[in-house]
Amino acid sequence: MLRFTLPTDRAMDLDDLRVALVAAVTARQQKSELLLCFDDLRPTHHPQSTDEEQKLILEKFAVAPHRILHYGDQLHRARQLALRLVEEGKAFLCFCSPDKLREEREAAEALGRPYRYSGHCAQLSREELQEIKARGLPFSVRIRKPKEAIRFHDLCEGELLYEPEAIDHFVLLRSDGTPTETFAAACCDIFSGTKSAVLKADERLQTARSIHIQRALDYRETIRYAHLPPILDTEGRKIAHHPERYSLKALLEAGFLPDAILNALLSLGSTPPREVFTLPEALEWFDLTRLSPEAVPLDLQRLEKLNREHLRRMDDLALSRLFRFADADIGRMAKLYLDAAPTLGELKKRIDAIFAPKPCDEEMRRLSRLIIEAPAFDRYEDLRRYLAEHSGLTPELVDSLMERLLRGSSDGPAPSRLYPHLKSYITEVVRCQP
Repeated sequence: MLRFTLPTDRAMDLDDLRVALVAAVTARQQKSELLLCFDDLRPTHHPQSTDEEQKLILEKFAVAPHRILHYGDQLHRARQLALRLVEEGKAFLCFCSPDKLREEREAAEALGRPYRYSGHCAQLSREELQEIKARGLPFSVRIRKPKEAIRFHDLCEGELLYEPEAIDHFVLLRSDGTPTETFAAACCDIFSGTKSAVLKADERLQTARSIHIQRALDYRETIRYAHLPPILDTEGRKIAHHPERYSLKALLEAGFLPDAILNALLSLGSTPPREVFTLPEALEWFDLTRLSPEAVPLDLQRLEKLNREHLRRMDDLALSRLFRFADADIGRMAKLYLDAAPTLGELKKRIDAIFAPKPCDEEMRRLSRLIIEAPAFDRYEDLRRYLAEHSGLTPELVDSLMERLLRGSSDGPAPSRLYPHLKSYITEVVRCQP
């Protein structure tokens, strides 16, 4: 069983999707079941709709989990395990108020030190505990920090080590009884029999803490972990800090193909044998253990290039259907615009302009009427000669007017390249606005 996790309190981002893709590819290569855990412990207004949205996005990228679990469904079992650790003396009740904890954190930050819990409640005597509990004060459950450093092997980064002070006396159950994400992840792995997990780089400490929890619960299965580094922009900043520019939703809405996004994300930190590839092709060469542990940049211009190439590879008929046609000629015509319009959104603007009524001057109206009344011509050269003869215009002026009548814009392929794909629609294409 190979696990990856998605949050439900926000939209999926490119870092999330990269984790999902790497997990899916690795699971297929290993012939392992793929487990998706939804981290639904944070408050959110529309958790169910977010779950469904994320599932739909995963479907677009051919990520098909065999099992789906929600951290929120494990509350009762997680609480039982936390209380077991308290009874065994491996965890303790913490009555520190949020104000006290905030003061401790601010004091540490003022000294430029990482925050560590003071350990105050870890030293309470049985009598003190009884007295505090009698007062009905809210409490959380904290696990005692380990006595020795936690070491584990990361498939991407190699050996990692966290000292007991870094792991700290951390919270398992919040004061409202809900498990923390770290505790929920550790419980999920125990309950599901997870053998491997693909996670984000910023979850390395969480992994060390999960291992500490599992050892405290006498769970001895060794889980293999891989932490993927964050994706950067071309200026070296985390794209997570620029959601407006690197939004997965915005990329899909703009018309970037899932195949192109997948291509770009699986290329990060790896050395694919070819620049353009699909998911089935990636299964042949992708190697999780050879991914670079360094943070990697995503160049949006390169993503445009990849999108252009995947559009160029598409079946012409299938491409036309994306524009609500069922005609391979429309697909072939759309590909003529790819150099200037590398996304479906930009291609749609060009195609919409072609089929929209055009603003016409008198010469264009005269040419439009001639075309509508003319016999059908297979070749543009024959239509051009016919129009020049019947309009009295020079062939060069006919070309100029046809550019505007066919394209509906000032730039684009020459009429001689567009016409073979539009001749079946010519009377519709050359309509003038009333």
